[in-house]
This record gives sequence, C-alpha cells and structure tokens, in this order.
Amino acid sequence: MSTKATPFAKSTWVLCKHGNYYYEAKIIKAEFKKDEWVYRIHYKNWGNRYDENIKHSDAKERFMAHTPENVARTKKQIEIALANEQKEKRKPTNVEVGEEVASSSVSGSHDNRPKIQKPLIPASVMKMLQTVQSVPNLEEKTSVESFLKKYMEEKKGFEKLCPGHPAADAMIECFLEQLKLDFNMNLMVYLKKEEMKQCLEIFNTKRAAKDETEVTMEEMTELYEKEENRMKLFENPGINFADIYGVLHFARILQSGYDDYEDELPVGDNLPIMLIHDLLSYAENFTSEYT
Repeated sequence: MSTKATPFAKSTWVLCKHGNYYYEAKIIKAEFKKDEWVYRIHYKNWGNRYDENIKHSDAKERFMAHTPENVARTKKQIEIALANEQKEKRKPTNVEVGEEVASSSVSGSHDNRPKIQKPLIPASVMKMLQTVQSVPNLEEKTSVESFLKKYMEEKKGFEKLCPGHPAADAMIECFLEQLKLDFNMNLMVYLKKEEMKQCLEIFNTKRAAKDETEVTMEEMTELYEKEENRMKLFENPGINFADIYGVLHFARILQSGYDDYEDELPVGDNLPIMLIHDLLSYAENFTSEYT
C-alpha cells in the first residue's frame, strides 16, 4: 500500500463527468493500484450500478471542484439541454419535396398532429390519494429512493414507453432523477397539516447532524416561498427527503404533474405522461402500506 496521501480522500465530493455533463458524486473508496490512485465514485441519488472507478490520470478530465457555483452551473447546463431536447422533439419532421411538404406543414404542426387520450390513473391509486390524509410514521414507509430502485430493477427496459428509441433507458433515468429533485424541492407543498411537524423534526435532525442551526416552522415555510431558497435549503446541508418519505407523498406530486397535462396528447410528446402513469400504476403494489 502506498504511503503517499491520496489527492482525493474518501468521502470527498466532486463533480464527475458522465457522458456530456457533470454530476455530483462522492468518492466512496480510494486505492493505490499499479502505481496510481483509483477512486470509486458514487453519483448522488443514482443507483449503485452506476458506481465507477476513475483513475487519477483521468481525474483531470473527469473531475471538477464541488463548489456551489459549479453545482449550480452544471445543473443549469443539464436543464437547458433537456429543454432543448424537448423543443427538438416538438419540431415537425420534414418529408420529401413536392405536395407532401405542404401537407406536412399542416399535419406536422403541434396542434394538428395525431393525438392520443391520456390514460386514467388506476382507481386503487386514486383511492389511496383521496383517503389517506396523513402517515403516522413517515420513516417506516417505503422511501422514494427504494421505490424508484425497485421500479428500475423490475421494469428492466422501457420499450413500451418509448418504442424504438435507442436511448429510452437513459432518457427515462434522467427524467426520474428530475422527478426526485422535484420531490425534494416541493415536498412541503404536498404534506398534509398533520405531517408538517414531523417533516420539520426530520429536517432539523439532519441539520443538527451537520452542525446546521435548526429552523422553526415559520422559517421553513418562508424559505419555501422562493425556489432559489429551497435549492439552498437542500444543498446545504444536503438533505435528501427521497430516502425518508414514502410512495404516498411521491404519488401526490406525480398526480399533480399528471393533472397539468391535457387530456389529449400529441403523439411523440407523450413520454413524460406515460412514465408518470406507469409510476402511479406501479404504486398499486405499495397501497397496502397506507390502508
């Protein structure tokens, strides 16, 4: 074993390049192999199957300093890329020259493309959402983190949600990460009155563990009023409610997102709603936890 100190110690946070973008990652192991350090990294909120080894010789290209400014900038880059990707999908496709071009300018427009009916939320899930007013002990329920992990493991592939798309799995995994971020950022809005006190207790327990000052219900409510404040709230000290709160709370947020979509969806723009519907349908497996 090397007597040299590792340049990146275990538990160090970095921004690691994966594909075209940088994501938050934690060094969970550092070993000296074949004359150089090798770091085992775990991407924040990603499954363990995405853990990877990074040689120190590659770290210059793969790692970026984990600072608030860099984190905000890289997240913005990903958001812009996703938004641009959605815009590209909505563009009408070109066809061969001639009369078909004229017809495509009409039939290919956003308003006139073929549409499909939005599927109904399963009755058992609606019953859960309507009848369960509060959860007595939130920490005993299946967490969102566990729920999504089981969903990914059991679904295997997503051909039915995005037929013929070569990057279906990657697109859906990215969308799930965004849903998880939305959950952490907007959870308080979807908590019932009886659950708010427990939410604050869990929040302050995590803050205290990181030597952060506790906040009152009034302060937390005030912090929640602006999105930029919510981002700071969860990035420092890095609280992740997805590993505590359960399927019911996630389903509440999913239903809200589902309701934002129109009843008829243009073919090609239906992946998000199909995924949300699939997640809500999968939630049927967990309804017994609340009834």
